Amino acid sequence: KRQRGGRSNLSEAVERDESRGAWRCSYRRSKSALLFLLLSSRCDMLCSGFGWHAPSSFCRRSATKGRRNSLRAAVLRMVSHQEENSGARTSKGYAKREERAIPSKVFYAKQRRDGGRNGKSDSRQQKFTTNVPTKRFNQRLDGMAKSIRPNNKREGIEIVNRMEKLVFDTMKEWEDTVANLQDLSDVIRPETKTFNILINAFGRSAYPDSALRAEQILSNMFKMQETHGYPHLAPDSFSFTAVISALSRWANRSRKNAREAAVRAMQLLSRMESMAEGGNRHVAPTAVTFNTVLDVLSKTGNMQDAKRAEALVERMQQLYDDRRNANARPSVISYNACMKAYARCAANGAEDAPDRAEELLQHMKNTGINADRITYTTLIDCYAKAATTRPGAAVRAEEILRDMTHLYAVSGNDAIRPDYLSYSAVIGAWARTATPDAASRANSLLVQMEALHAAGADGGISLAPSTVTYNSVLNAFARSGHPDAAQQAWDLLIKMQTLSKLEDRNVKCDTITFSTVIDAIAKTRADPERAEELFFRMEKQYEDTGDESFRPNSISLSSAVNAWAKSDRPDAASRALSFLDKAERIAYLRPNAIVYSTLLECLAKSRSRSAAKAAEDVLVRMERLYREGKKEARPDAAAYANLINAYTKSGHPNTTRRAMDLLNEAERQYSNGNEAMKPTLLLYSAVLQALAKSATIEGAENAEALLRRKLYFRSRPKMTTVCFNAVIDAHARSGGPDAAEKAEAILNEMIRRFEQGDIEVKPSVRSFNAVCLAWKNTKNDAKAPKRAEAVLKKMNDMYRASGDTSYKPDICTINTIIGSWSNMGTKEAAEKAMAFLLYAEGRQAVGDETMFPDRITFRTCVEAWAKSGDETALKKAMEVAKRMEASPYKPDLYTLHSLMMAYNSVHNSGEPQPPWRSSSKARAAEKYLITLLAAHEAGRADSDLVFLAYDIIIRAYEKNGSEKATNRAGELRNLKDEFCDTLKKKDGYDAVDRNKWNLSRRFRKT
Repeated sequence: KRQRGGRSNLSEAVERDESRGAWRCSYRRSKSALLFLLLSSRCDMLCSGFGWHAPSSFCRRSATKGRRNSLRAAVLRMVSHQEENSGARTSKGYAKREERAIPSKVFYAKQRRDGGRNGKSDSRQQKFTTNVPTKRFNQRLDGMAKSIRPNNKREGIEIVNRMEKLVFDTMKEWEDTVANLQDLSDVIRPETKTFNILINAFGRSAYPDSALRAEQILSNMFKMQETHGYPHLAPDSFSFTAVISALSRWANRSRKNAREAAVRAMQLLSRMESMAEGGNRHVAPTAVTFNTVLDVLSKTGNMQDAKRAEALVERMQQLYDDRRNANARPSVISYNACMKAYARCAANGAEDAPDRAEELLQHMKNTGINADRITYTTLIDCYAKAATTRPGAAVRAEEILRDMTHLYAVSGNDAIRPDYLSYSAVIGAWARTATPDAASRANSLLVQMEALHAAGADGGISLAPSTVTYNSVLNAFARSGHPDAAQQAWDLLIKMQTLSKLEDRNVKCDTITFSTVIDAIAKTRADPERAEELFFRMEKQYEDTGDESFRPNSISLSSAVNAWAKSDRPDAASRALSFLDKAERIAYLRPNAIVYSTLLECLAKSRSRSAAKAAEDVLVRMERLYREGKKEARPDAAAYANLINAYTKSGHPNTTRRAMDLLNEAERQYSNGNEAMKPTLLLYSAVLQALAKSATIEGAENAEALLRRKLYFRSRPKMTTVCFNAVIDAHARSGGPDAAEKAEAILNEMIRRFEQGDIEVKPSVRSFNAVCLAWKNTKNDAKAPKRAEAVLKKMNDMYRASGDTSYKPDICTINTIIGSWSNMGTKEAAEKAMAFLLYAEGRQAVGDETMFPDRITFRTCVEAWAKSGDETALKKAMEVAKRMEASPYKPDLYTLHSLMMAYNSVHNSGEPQPPWRSSSKARAAEKYLITLLAAHEAGRADSDLVFLAYDIIIRAYEKNGSEKATNRAGELRNLKDEFCDTLKKKDGYDAVDRNKWNLSRRFRKT
């Protein structure tokens, strides 16, 4: 009666189906009709009309007991399914739908019971039709997701936040519409595809926890399906794959993210497989899903994850062969992902990674999967990343490139034709190789690429070198250490600037290009002014054009400062400070801790007396900038290490105490949570070197205590060969009574631990030489030279047994043995020293470059004869001096000092020795010359010794370079000529003998 005046009445909404003998609701139902049916408790008619075969007491019991939520959920479900089976929109409006069999309540109850919280559902799950508004809504969301750009983080986060709000607001509107029992044909109903688009958008964005948020949305889909019974929100394989894809992108941000993403991806894959085995085939993983998981595993750089990836490919093949999953067949993409995993492992130092990648390629051939260009290029990249630690890796990479070229020439298959990435990978391999011809091999490949591109032989596949290719060649020049590397890098930079003006070439000088050229200048110690000029040229181009690719950064700034640090110029430290002051005035440039650490290194290398104070000023500047909010300038452990080196090399008297204070401060800050102050091997090595240079027994004891103490904080760096060598050196310099015994005990410990498999403490030549030095510095011990020779014998035995050149004695070893015999002060000791000199000259004659006698070798032998006290000491010492004159190393003032010691020992001269460590050694040596001239007049000194003294002192003055010293050298040269003329008149001195010293000087200048 109440509906007679309305738009629709009861007769239109509720009618009796005579064929079925039951009441039903027509499509053009009204809200009033449904309320009438509910209020009148005609549940038998209501349920039969919607396909629900429930007793009529259901609704009455719900209403009487106050369970309105159950009643609302029942209506919500039936209206939802009514809308899901509605017809499509036509040009004239909605057409009347065909009557369809709607699933009964029993069906959905069974579906919830079987699936429920275990995430399982029946494979007979019905597919519902998406209405036009929902399709348009999904298209709109998809367009928003595709507009997310990775390089614009802020905009991407804003877009994904808007999408999330839009989806959940739309979901709430749909629920409200269903609850009000309104017409749903024009209402947007979010579905599985909608949420898949949202998950994919989170993966594409730079959202801080994008992957975790994507997983949360997937969990919400399961929750809405299970709690509210929405089958149209059931996650499918695309939902899981989208989450795993988000994890893959999230893994690119850090190594920690990559490890966590790999674990979560494997968990999601396991969940998909368990749900599929339970009957829900809609979530069965496909080849795309497996390949996405493989991509996540390939980003950890962990060998275990790479092996898991390989095992996963084998599992895919097994699932396909057993016909358990027809969509799981591995493809070339799967194997390429595995190779990528091994390439990442090779970059982290896995030596067998290239071999495992080669085995994968062979397995592909055996299973009938054709390798493509990406396969071979990834294999080349695997060898390229192992080139720093694996000998011959670059050669093998170039062989694979030649194999690709041969296979293409034979088959004509463009899928395996090398492109510019293939060539660039081989060039990168040579750039990482420390062989003399690495830079030339990389440059020849670049020339080959340019020739193929110019001849038009690329055939649609780009062979034009890109900016990355040219930068790799520049890096090869920088790492080569060749004297002409800086000029070659500069010429290539000019060539790149010329090519960048051509429209058809993808070449453009960028920040990496300029920084690499600056680095090449720094490593060849070529021209720091040119490096500084190039840096400011970058800055000017950026300000003129606004192009971000020219913008200088902290890397280019650090390279320019490093150019001054490696120049070995007397004014390098002051010039580096001046350059950094100019760079700090650039508003957008923010120097970081690496820049300041490089400046501290430059100050340490200057060895200036004021270096320690200047280094302290730099540290104070870093702390002030950090307090002002510039976090990148925060002092770190490397800065402390370089500050300690500045103290050590400047000879500051407070070095030991300051080094220990800085180490304790670093350990304290790290224990309080400052990760930048994590004590590193560089810091411990710097402290140990400072203790060693103190040359005290206390310093040696502190050094060994630091080597062996157990620190209370986590992740203490492991002490390596460098640290052990510093402790041995500390004992060698301490001069303690048992210092040599302690030094040799540490060496034996290193040998024992290395033989047990600890490669981090492998002894080196320096280890053995430091022990020999300890025996040399042992006073009043007749066994010291023999103990030093025993160390030398041990070196030779280990070298012959293993062939390892790190055990091979060098000239420093021989010099230490000669010095040890020289300290004995006997004729037998001098003869032993002479025997070792002759041995070194013999090794030089057969081409052993590590055994070339140097100035210390000759000088120590002269000193050995001077200390011998033998009557022939002066004659033997002069023979050694003549050998020295014939070598590239001419006698110097120290040699003259030793010769005068020999002269005094022979003639029992009681004349006092001048203070030899004074700053004016040449003027002190003139007293020797006066003594020799007087001795020559008395017939006690040979003329050759006088001429030798003249030449040594003249060379010393000439080396000084000052105007006063140069004038004094000229005066002495005139005196020498007068002395020679006197000899000619008096003794008939041969002019040929007179000129032999002058000839040696002319040869030296040449």
